[in-house]
Amino acid sequence: MSGNISIVSYPFAGGAGKHRAGYAPEIIREILEPHLTEYVDTWKTVETVSPSAIPNKRDEETGLKNFEEVSQAVTNLANQLASEQWEGNKSITLGGGHTQGLATLLATQLIEVLKSIKNNELNVPADDKSVLMGLANEHNWKAAGQKIDDLLEKGTLDKAQFDRVIDRMIVIWPDSHADYNDRNISPSGNIHGMPLAGAAGRDIAGLENIFGKTIHINPKNMYVVGSRDLDPEEIKLMEKDGVNYKPYDLHHTAEGNIRTFGNTKDEAGRNIHRQNADGSDKPTLGKVIDEIMDSHPDKKFIISFDVDVIHGRFVSATGTPMGLKMVSAPEPLKDKEDVYIRKNINEQSPAGPSALDAYDSMKGRIDDPRIVSIGITEASPAVGLMGDPHMERIPGLTLITAMKLLISTLGADINEIGRKTRENNAQRILLERIETAMQDERGTAI
Repeated sequence: MSGNISIVSYPFAGGAGKHRAGYAPEIIREILEPHLTEYVDTWKTVETVSPSAIPNKRDEETGLKNFEEVSQAVTNLANQLASEQWEGNKSITLGGGHTQGLATLLATQLIEVLKSIKNNELNVPADDKSVLMGLANEHNWKAAGQKIDDLLEKGTLDKAQFDRVIDRMIVIWPDSHADYNDRNISPSGNIHGMPLAGAAGRDIAGLENIFGKTIHINPKNMYVVGSRDLDPEEIKLMEKDGVNYKPYDLHHTAEGNIRTFGNTKDEAGRNIHRQNADGSDKPTLGKVIDEIMDSHPDKKFIISFDVDVIHGRFVSATGTPMGLKMVSAPEPLKDKEDVYIRKNINEQSPAGPSALDAYDSMKGRIDDPRIVSIGITEASPAVGLMGDPHMERIPGLTLITAMKLLISTLGADINEIGRKTRENNAQRILLERIETAMQDERGTAI
């Protein structure tokens, strides 16, 4: 393990229509924290509004849902992440909703700029540098970002130098959605569909400027991987801004993606190729991530991983169970939620990577010195119904998948940590916390 690892829980999903993913980070923390002390130095939780207290209404001024609550949560997370990274910790953000991605990207970029000033890569007058370092040491991140704006406006911070620092940050965004709407084109007003666009400086009613007008990510350095649910206007905006998404298609046939047909591995033992049942093939998610990183040998990376990129059979409680068919729940299932049944396995339906491919794609990534920050998001404690012919009901399936993804990212052994959690009554804890979360959200037992 290289350096100090800090996990920051973000128990908030108020940017979405449903808020239950906000319960997941603390459930994961309760189950895993005692068994990850060898891999994690600190584990903190950001203060946010309770999922049950989110009003789920549009803000009249901005037209965005839950704008005040989202703004508070994202700002709190961004400040916490900036503090962690300034103190030398490598952070993993555990969500919650993918609004965490906006905070993760902007905080990481701000600290990259401030460290470049500290190390004299970016030249500013000595008095201004002293002010900036004082603000950073006080963790006054908004003021630090505004000071950078002022220096650029005055010309005392060279714009070309600044742009070179901004340009060395690459974002890899595994997600079934691109999250590249802004408030002018969003069909729903849900801010969870906007974080990547906001990180590029697109309009989210000022939320894109948490740290000022200039701390953003170059959209040409954004790589959306595995997207399969894009809005028409969103596509136009990505095309206009130069976001990379077309070459990173992970769509397999449902059958070929779930089962293994002739995987091949690289020298590190990571799967690099998956063959479908029909003989077609696609690179694995891990191979795609490696190819993006290898094509930018002198860059730094943020990976923000939404678990809904994974095939819906393994994350059935997320909003995009592609490769599955949504039907009404049978009456015997007392939760009365929508559930998902796998389509005919021979149908050519878009499907993400399997859960095993996802774990493999992130295995030990936190130890890669090129990666400065990671986010894992959209775990949900809802009862997941695994889409198989027997309708097997697996409580917390999506949440369990997210836990395993986190374990793999830390370089820990999934089976070993799983054994320890079972000895610690993890299944009982999981079921109790799921029931509590669902009662809290709906006011009724599941």
